[in-house]
Amino acid sequence: IGVDPIGLMRGAPEPEVATAFIEFVLGDEGQKLWSYKPIIPGGPRKTALRRLPVRKDFYSQTNLPMMTDASELPYEKTNAFVYEDKWTSPLFNAIRFLIRVTCIDVHEEQQQAWRELIDADMPPRAKTFFFDTKLISYETTKGSFMNTLRSRDKVQEINLARKLSGLFRANYDKAAVNAREGR
Repeated sequence: IGVDPIGLMRGAPEPEVATAFIEFVLGDEGQKLWSYKPIIPGGPRKTALRRLPVRKDFYSQTNLPMMTDASELPYEKTNAFVYEDKWTSPLFNAIRFLIRVTCIDVHEEQQQAWRELIDADMPPRAKTFFFDTKLISYETTKGSFMNTLRSRDKVQEINLARKLSGLFRANYDKAAVNAREGR
């Protein structure tokens, strides 16, 4: 149910350029590029970007047939969504930790794998490694990860971070290798 928001960071070095980019993304051309199927006029040339438009008015009868994920109607699906603060609030630190070890600490490997996937036209086996998240789950986050983070034992936390980022780094490397081999 989440659409892709966009914003300008305070103190951005090129606020005029950033503002122009935001205006483009929020305009019809940008929303088409983010959400349309490849090859459709206004859409991406080669690979669907699969981003849900943030503009509610973009989910029109004219645009929906052109969209890669036309059945995803986030503004309609939000009616069925009930946020349970007591379920998520205790997990914020663990979520921050997981984002760091799965995306930030391994960002270079992730970017390289993504470039290889794009260049190879997204081979299935390579995508499987890239998107593999079985190492983390709600249960492990709520259990062992939370216990480690709550313990305030920095050595334990660093060891867990190294282990997880190493596993994700290995998956991104496998994704890159498989993409280069066309698998």
